[in-house]
Amino acid sequence: MRTVRISSPTVDRGEVDLATWLQSATDDDLEREGVERLRPLPPDATIEVDDAPAALDAVAAVAGLSLVRELVEMRRALPLEPELTSGPPLATRPFRAGVDDLAVIEVNNRAFAWHPEQADWTVDDLAARRDEPWFDPCGLLLAHDTAVRGAGDVGGDGGGSGRLLGFCWTKVHHEEVPPAGEIFVIGVDPVAHGRGLGRGLVLAGLAHLSGLGLRHGLLWTEADNAPAMGLYRSLGFRVARRHCWYAGSGAEG
Repeated sequence: MRTVRISSPTVDRGEVDLATWLQSATDDDLEREGVERLRPLPPDATIEVDDAPAALDAVAAVAGLSLVRELVEMRRALPLEPELTSGPPLATRPFRAGVDDLAVIEVNNRAFAWHPEQADWTVDDLAARRDEPWFDPCGLLLAHDTAVRGAGDVGGDGGGSGRLLGFCWTKVHHEEVPPAGEIFVIGVDPVAHGRGLGRGLVLAGLAHLSGLGLRHGLLWTEADNAPAMGLYRSLGFRVARRHCWYAGSGAEG
């Protein structure tokens, strides 16, 4: 179901009505009425749309709104085809609470220094996510330097005696019917870039989810993250949904 949120310093009744209209607008509705309805928005307004239709991009642009951020949900069936998993798997081990916390936070903050939500995590941030009912330490997979011997994702012992280089955090959506498994976060320390670690971590996460009997996989990524989009498409993921932010010329970044 599409959801819409409009923000500006002064939200009036017209903007509330616009949000309600956008929630159910079809592509034909947008083509006929979209520009006329969007144009009266103040220049400092922003529109956040979950399950945004592609037709909204062009309509918003004509009305003076720019697409400033686009997250995409990508999905595929599980398990992966054998040709996608050839070669030795990357060796990983599960997260150990009270042992691995600081190392995960450090890698996360180096990997996501640019990210609006994932950057600058603290021990409290990680603890809050560990307290979520869906958290499973066995689904937070860690890869250390002893498990990485160069390109090609050649696995080592995975014992974690060396420096943490990356992690794959998975999540099971039991509320879906049937349940689906998510690659929740892939974090790779920048010092390990170029070694194929990202692909190895995704494969390890998908193998873990498949091993739980799940037959549907999903993930979210920034649409302008070309390396991530290329990796996920190469593994058979396809865009299923868009979450977009549109902003007027005077909106704050």
